[in-house]
Amino acid sequence: MRYLLLGLVALLCLQLPAHADELTAEKRADIRKMMEASGSARIGQQMGRLAQQALRQSMRNCTNCTPRTFEILDKEVDKLFVTRSLAKGELVDRMVEVYHKHFSAAEVRELLAFYTSPLGKRVSAVTPQIAQESLALGQEWGRGLMDELQKNFRASLAAAKLPYPEVNAAMPPPAVGAPRQVP
Repeated sequence: MRYLLLGLVALLCLQLPAHADELTAEKRADIRKMMEASGSARIGQQMGRLAQQALRQSMRNCTNCTPRTFEILDKEVDKLFVTRSLAKGELVDRMVEVYHKHFSAAEVRELLAFYTSPLGKRVSAVTPQIAQESLALGQEWGRGLMDELQKNFRASLAAAKLPYPEVNAAMPPPAVGAPRQVP
């Protein structure tokens, strides 16, 4: 019985998650190095690019905007998002916690070794382009489904005896994540 109990304890110890180690200063530094090598530390810049696209889209009908307006917008977005993402306690520091949660110190060192290898550098270099192309493909694919979605939505509303929503062209759609106002 004693050996069975010891065996169960040993088995449970083996089942502990990889992140059970402590977030030491060394592990934190290794995670930051790995994030820099993999490109994930540039998340602020990437988020800034998305914000720029959204802001430019929302300003597309601006009657008094000049090319210089958009240059200044881009500069301010870049400056804010990059600076804030790297500031203490902000996005990159929070991401360190996420990596700590999912990877042990040994795994982080292995990832760092990979991302500093020739193949890892290549992966880091092409990942943004792959992500951009994949996003464009996904958007194109999604647009291709819109006619079918609209047809199915209309049929479902008709079956439920509900009218098809009328959109007021003067009222912009709600921001992403904002609650929808129902009249």
